[in-house]
Amino acid sequence: MRIKIKRINSVETEVGVFLTESEIGPLKNSVESQWQKDSSVAGYRKGKAPLNLVLKRYGKEIKRELQDRVVSAFYKKALDESKLSPVSPVVILSVEEDAAGGYKFRIGVEEKPEVKISKYKNLRLEKKSPSVENGEIDRVLENIKQERSVWVETERPSFKKDTVVADYQAVCSGKVLDSKENAHFYLDGNNLTSEILNNLTGLKKGDSKEFEAEIPRDYYDKKIAGKRCSFKFTVNSVRELKAPDIDDDFAKSLGKYKTLDEFKEAIREELQNYRNRESDIDLEKKLTDEIIKNSKLDIPKQLLNSQIQKSAEDIALRLLYRGFPKKEIEKQSELILKEAGSEAETSLKLYFILNEIAKKENIVVTEEDLDFQIKTMAQHQKISEAELRKKLEQNNEIDNINAGLLRKKVIEFLKQNADIVEVKNGGG
Repeated sequence: MRIKIKRINSVETEVGVFLTESEIGPLKNSVESQWQKDSSVAGYRKGKAPLNLVLKRYGKEIKRELQDRVVSAFYKKALDESKLSPVSPVVILSVEEDAAGGYKFRIGVEEKPEVKISKYKNLRLEKKSPSVENGEIDRVLENIKQERSVWVETERPSFKKDTVVADYQAVCSGKVLDSKENAHFYLDGNNLTSEILNNLTGLKKGDSKEFEAEIPRDYYDKKIAGKRCSFKFTVNSVRELKAPDIDDDFAKSLGKYKTLDEFKEAIREELQNYRNRESDIDLEKKLTDEIIKNSKLDIPKQLLNSQIQKSAEDIALRLLYRGFPKKEIEKQSELILKEAGSEAETSLKLYFILNEIAKKENIVVTEEDLDFQIKTMAQHQKISEAELRKKLEQNNEIDNINAGLLRKKVIEFLKQNADIVEVKNGGG
């Protein structure tokens, strides 16, 4: 086997492989023999036709299979001898038989890029040092108060923000266009016209009221929109939103706290932990942006395109989980691909840069690291370590876990070797 290597650019190489007739002879005989055994030719029982007739009848198919088998049998050997390590699937560029009965084929290989990093230690980074203000705790308490509020009937006349439950009828141009029993009317200018809102305000249980009102064309109820109608309401009940008192008894009702102050402290701690996680994420983003800015490398095109497709699928899936309709997501496919392109390029650059730093600094993932990670995952999933390890090996996930652990160790190394300045940052 003779090999010819042609460097296309820093990450792409074309490998020409030249095979003599004697080198491919056994493979050729095997393919032809199998075709002779499996083929049917008129006038002969299956597998009994002479080889020359089988070649005449199925020549194109046999040639195509032989080409595939030649490439499959020799391309890995060619890569080994060329000392090339592809980072994406090898592309077959051409396969043909030469005049002497041998074969030659060309394959395109994408290799790991050379990474040049000008600086990755002693990076000066600002880290937010967040605090939680009392006003934030008050807002959380107010939200809890609203969530735990309940609608209760009241005997007083209705106010704005109450709900009136009534039987009503709308008559427009002498026709009854709408009629309901026990319909709920929330007394708010966003839901009702000003005329209807004003007429329903001040009513109490048992009251009836008739009035006329001009309904705007853009009113949500299309049956009466743009018409002048006569309305009749008979109030069955008035309901107000009753909020609980936020006190020690309320804190005790939650089951974990003895006093309101204890509950407030728990809210503060949870908010602080959330802010700290945000700060850590922000710091890692600044750090990775900085080392990408300080690095030079070319990303292989085929690898990038593959990662873009994967990123686009991930983005679409995230949108689906957030409740976006599938058709709307499909309409935004160009925008998603654009976002995926940026995301994929950054992800691949960071992957190669972090691996280069790991190599320079002799950072490795040990068996103990992997064992601890699997143990932690098994505890979260409530299964045995052996069962989880078997599942991960079957799904070829061990390499992904190792890659994640290596990334984490390199990021931690970079943080430890950075000049991090904490900046006071209040809450939201």
